[in-house]
Amino acid sequence: MKKRLIKTIIVTSCMGLTLSVVTPSMLSVKAAVQEEKALQLSNAEKRKLDKAIDSFKKENEGLGLSNLELAQKFVRENSQDKNSVQSRGAVGIGFKGNKVYRLST
Repeated sequence: MKKRLIKTIIVTSCMGLTLSVVTPSMLSVKAAVQEEKALQLSNAEKRKLDKAIDSFKKENEGLGLSNLELAQKFVRENSQDKNSVQSRGAVGIGFKGNKVYRLST
């Protein structure tokens, strides 16, 4: 009776660990593989991106930025729509306040 209880507890513990550790890991790997497949670019898109990166490097080569800083600047500048405006600092807060005031009146 005692040995059977101990075996049951051990099997239950092993199954619990397997379900709580291994299964989520497998699911996250599966999701990562699916996401990687979704992010693959066609050859035309790769060439277009390479041209954009090369021209961006030429435009900003006199700034003395490292490759990481250039990459961050490239992503920051190209992740927004060309017509969007991002306001920062005291001036930006003033513009936002003015916009809210005009909309409320």
